[in-house]
Amino acid sequence: MPTDRAVAWWVTLAAAVLTAGTALLPPILWVVLSHERMAGSLEAEVEINSRSIARIIGSNPDLWEFEQDRISEFLARRPRHGTPERRRVVNGRGELVAESADPISPPLITRSFPLLDAGRPVGRIEISRSLRPLLLRAGLLAALLLPAGLVAFLLLRNLPLRALRRSSEALRRERDTAQRYLDVAGVLLVVLDERGRVTRVNRKGLELLGRPEAEVVGREWLASFVASEERARGSSLMAAALDGAVAACEYPVASSDGERRILSCVASPITDEHGGRSGLLLSGTDVTRQKQLEAQLRQADKLRAIALLAGGVAHDFNGVLSQIKGHAAVLRADLELGNPHRLDADEILAGADRAAALTSSLLTFSRRQAMNAERVDLAALVRGVQRRLRRLLREEIALDLVVPAGPLHALADPGQIEQLLVNLVTNAQEAIEGAGRVVVSASALDADEARREGLAAPGPHARISVTDDGAGLDAETLAHVFEPFFTTKEPGKGPGLGLAMAFGIAELHHGSIRIASEPGFGATVTFLLPLRGAS
Repeated sequence: MPTDRAVAWWVTLAAAVLTAGTALLPPILWVVLSHERMAGSLEAEVEINSRSIARIIGSNPDLWEFEQDRISEFLARRPRHGTPERRRVVNGRGELVAESADPISPPLITRSFPLLDAGRPVGRIEISRSLRPLLLRAGLLAALLLPAGLVAFLLLRNLPLRALRRSSEALRRERDTAQRYLDVAGVLLVVLDERGRVTRVNRKGLELLGRPEAEVVGREWLASFVASEERARGSSLMAAALDGAVAACEYPVASSDGERRILSCVASPITDEHGGRSGLLLSGTDVTRQKQLEAQLRQADKLRAIALLAGGVAHDFNGVLSQIKGHAAVLRADLELGNPHRLDADEILAGADRAAALTSSLLTFSRRQAMNAERVDLAALVRGVQRRLRRLLREEIALDLVVPAGPLHALADPGQIEQLLVNLVTNAQEAIEGAGRVVVSASALDADEARREGLAAPGPHARISVTDDGAGLDAETLAHVFEPFFTTKEPGKGPGLGLAMAFGIAELHHGSIRIASEPGFGATVTFLLPLRGAS
């Protein structure tokens, strides 16, 4: 579509052409008609003069060239119309015989006629007149018409431009109004042409894509913003929509920061005034957070079912362990020192203690373990447990603490928080082969940040994170890390309850626990719990 500047240029050019025609056409027509009239007059005059000179020739046909005086006298006679002329007579060899002496200025119009002697041409007569008076009158006429031409130019230029500006402003206002309607919508709205290129997008769409309008409009939607593995399906859905169907679709789109957002949208055809398909309208919402919450809910439901089963087994197993420990203690008391069976009784009691610790972990995971909640400064707690955490790590693994100077007050069980940190740091160490680094950090999230994180409890939260630079975990492993007895360690290296206990502690504190990891880039486990009673 041409720009306003291009339209103004073409209108100005058209007005100039029409104005030039208005100012120059009458003088040009006048010059042409006057020239034709003058040429006709000259032709008649030169023919009449040729007859008069022919009579002079006839009186002395052999010596007519010597009648120069009579011929010059004839040529010197003034024409009746009084217009200056130049008259010349030449012989058959083209030599000048006689000429009038009237001075005339170029440009000239000349006409000639043969001189005949008994029907035989013996020379010719030429009569010329100046065109300068004619051209001067034409210039004067053009000058008189110039003001009218300027008025015509202004009218021809300004009236269409004013009408075009009014229609352009009306169209712009209509477009701006439509854009405002699009922008206030709480969903993404994208208009595509029949080739799939973006012609319009609302503010919600720009926010979802994380790009300015100049980087979105004009680009092909599927090739520029839809994940490559989903383009074929998206193309088929758009083709169906162009055929008249309303197609629902859900696929990931890429934002400017590389984050993939899940877009759930409906594609419907746009028809022109003739009923033909002129493009598509995509309307949709960002369901990324919804999908994440659904996955978290499914994971939580699965873990609760596992926790219910594990808690029931652990509770019943505690009763069996109590009997084993009681009988083993009685048996040991009845055995004298030095009796070899006394060592067997000690092993039974030690095994029962390990089993009791295991059931305690299961009870914590299943939320059947009691929580001794009190007002705790989490920042001070993390600093206080630093020495204990340092003893857990191998010498080649560095431990860094990133803790705020101010307090982070929360209602929590300090023993369970310490246990959570111990479990997470232990897991971090086991993920590192050789030298490495573990970072334990604590910070506060305000209410807005907590809401953006999708936390269920309102208000500010504390965030405790443990980050390692180990091997990392793939997506399939991440889906099971909080399940009891799930482990990536070799058989016999651990029961796989560290993260399961951490999950149980997070549930007891009405918080949440998350893990982010990629193979080769380590892992970060984040524990979030509400800040209560903060001072």
